[in-house]
Amino acid sequence: MRLVNKRLGNLKAALMAFSKLHRLVPKDPMVMYQIANIYDRMDEPTPATKWFKILHGAVPTDPTILYRIGALHLKDGDETAAFHNYSDSYNVRDSLTCIHSVCP
Repeated sequence: MRLVNKRLGNLKAALMAFSKLHRLVPKDPMVMYQIANIYDRMDEPTPATKWFKILHGAVPTDPTILYRIGALHLKDGDETAAFHNYSDSYNVRDSLTCIHSVCP
């Protein structure tokens, strides 16, 4: 139901459902990713960045997380922070331990 709400564009309901799921499985990186991604889709970069940073703590070798943090900083107009995150993303790209099936 969580993903159905997300795909139907009912992002608030999806966020509520994933937040409840996060309370049940607080260390699940896919749940953290979904929460961060929903905030990003809702155009709320501050909580999205917070959740992507939490996710990065759980999966520090996934370059896509750092890339998404960089993109959020760029959205906020912080080019310096974006550059650093993009650079870090490139540096960890060699250890492809990603939560996605395909890494950039």
